Amino acid sequence: MGTEGDQLSVAYLLPSHEDFTFVTIGLDGNFISRTPVEISEENVVKEADRDNAILAALGGGKGLRFADQTIIVTKGGQRVAYLLPGEFPGFKTFVKVILAIDPDFTILGLEIMENEEDPGLGGEIVQDYFKGQFAGKTFDALKSIAVTKRPIPDEYLNALESAKSGLSESEVAEIQQLYKDKDIYALTGATISSRSVTNGVKAIVKKFAYRISVLNRVLAEQNIEVSF
Repeated sequence: MGTEGDQLSVAYLLPSHEDFTFVTIGLDGNFISRTPVEISEENVVKEADRDNAILAALGGGKGLRFADQTIIVTKGGQRVAYLLPGEFPGFKTFVKVILAIDPDFTILGLEIMENEEDPGLGGEIVQDYFKGQFAGKTFDALKSIAVTKRPIPDEYLNALESAKSGLSESEVAEIQQLYKDKDIYALTGATISSRSVTNGVKAIVKKFAYRISVLNRVLAEQNIEVSF
């Protein structure tokens, strides 16, 4: 977040073809300003160097708080995936994750990076049979999915644990297709942890979908070229 005069705003440091551009957008979604930032790709990942370069470009009297980073995966100049780090409250402390989603905001995968949930209960959020349930969930499905306490069907469990069950990729894909719009099956004895992850994932994707749509519109309106 940052400020432009007395106006609260959100800003993005974006890679262009030759340098970086700092684009500021009001919370109403309207373009405020763009500023070139002189920094190398090597140094942009270093927090102190990045912040100093941005502040130098913006001039004095500005405040800066770096919120998060999105990794955009491209192939042949086309976006194929977004990697979204995030965190949210779990049963005990915060759970840190990385989500992979496609350009339509369908979930490609979920990794649990840090958690302090109870071992054998909420700690099972790291297992494939739980986190794998999010893969394939579409953006529309995410808007309404909840957590169910019903036992996870055997065929679905086998698909989620294909390394153990020996199902082929085609068999796994066929079964996952049947469950892509279904609710998330809760971990036994850890409904709160299951709901925390489900609600946290939903919030991350919804927030990103809104922000990237606003950013894409502003970039197009202002003819700002970026390298993704």
